[in-house]
Amino acid sequence: PLFLGLVMIMSRNYVWGLIVTAFGGAMLARTLGYTDYNVFELFWPAVIIVVGLSILFNRGASSFKTDKSHDDVTAILAGITSNNNSANYKGGKVTSVMGGVSIDLRKATIQKEATLQVMSFWGGVEVKVPEGWVVKNRTNAILGGVEVKVHADIDKDAPVLYLVGDVIMAGVDIKN
Repeated sequence: PLFLGLVMIMSRNYVWGLIVTAFGGAMLARTLGYTDYNVFELFWPAVIIVVGLSILFNRGASSFKTDKSHDDVTAILAGITSNNNSANYKGGKVTSVMGGVSIDLRKATIQKEATLQVMSFWGGVEVKVPEGWVVKNRTNAILGGVEVKVHADIDKDAPVLYLVGDVIMAGVDIKN
């Protein structure tokens, strides 16, 4: 949990990252003998409260958003499918922690370029792009892989999707 929390903080998911890091730190402190309290008795009420607040404040699920210029999708121990048909897609942020995310951009258009930030840890991300888009991979992969299987003619005026972020023990597929 400590490592997972730090990865979440690095991907700018601060609230969940701090909760998971605190939980992992408390478990480590008990294991090393620095404290004798039961971590689960301390944290489970706080986790239930935070999950409830998260559900209340994230009413619109990402899989139901259409015609938006940005995607913001987070899957933790879950699977999410998102379809985007924006006429001016600008990019977004995808986080997958032990979960799967599928984003379909085949009906979206990019005016010139867009950036999709990906953070995947023990998960998978699949992005479907339309024919003619150029995809430039700028991700960092640690014990994971990123495959760009896009059939694009090299056209100097073709829209460009930049893929940035971190892939840790995970897989990312970009295809038509």
